[in-house]
Amino acid sequence: MSELALAAFAAETGSHLVHMPRDRRFRVFARGFDETGYLTRLRESGVRWVARSASHFPPLLHAIHDPPAGLFVRGAAGPDLLRRATVAVVGAPHEAHARSSARPATSGAANRLDTRSTKPK
Repeated sequence: MSELALAAFAAETGSHLVHMPRDRRFRVFARGFDETGYLTRLRESGVRWVARSASHFPPLLHAIHDPPAGLFVRGAAGPDLLRRATVAVVGAPHEAHARSSARPATSGAANRLDTRSTKPK
């Protein structure tokens, strides 16, 4: 099973997964997962998939003890951007969860960024 299937399952279930689950729920999901179709829908939405095993996956992120299966990247920047020191805004799938798990901002700019990142689109 692919890293994309793992990431899609984690996103759908709200789970943090590093390795493939061995439970029935994942097996059912994996049997019906259409990777080609999923990648097509991502591209049509302007999103690129960068798998953890890809050479351009951020090395510092790969080095943590529980790196994600991959990254869903939106925007026109090339893979070289992922190798540079950056700041990422990682949002929760639901605003209520984002608000309950957010840490207090340390500056006005950070507070504005946090507020914008948790608003529904």
